[in-house]
Amino acid sequence: MIPSRHTSVQAPDTSQRYEYGKYLVNAAGCIDCHTQQVRGEPIKGLEFAGGFELRFPEGTVRSANITTDEETGLGSWTTDEFVGRFK
Repeated sequence: MIPSRHTSVQAPDTSQRYEYGKYLVNAAGCIDCHTQQVRGEPIKGLEFAGGFELRFPEGTVRSANITTDEETGLGSWTTDEFVGRFK
C-alpha cells in the first residue's frame, strides 16, 4: 500500500477531455485500488476492473469496476450519474 514516487506532470487543458481525464485518473492513483494485484503488482489486462480487496476488522470491501464495460463498469452511466457519485 505504499504509494509510488510522485512525478510532476503539467495538467492538460480541460477542453481536451480524454487527456484531462487521463491526467485526473493518474493523479488520483485510481489504478492502485481499482485493479486486482498479486504481491503488490497490478494484474495486466485487469486494469481498473475492480476486485481489489481491502480488509477491515468489520469485513472485506472490494473495489468497483471503473472501466467502460456497460454491464459491470461505468459504460452505461451518464455524465450526470458519474459526477453525482462523487458529490
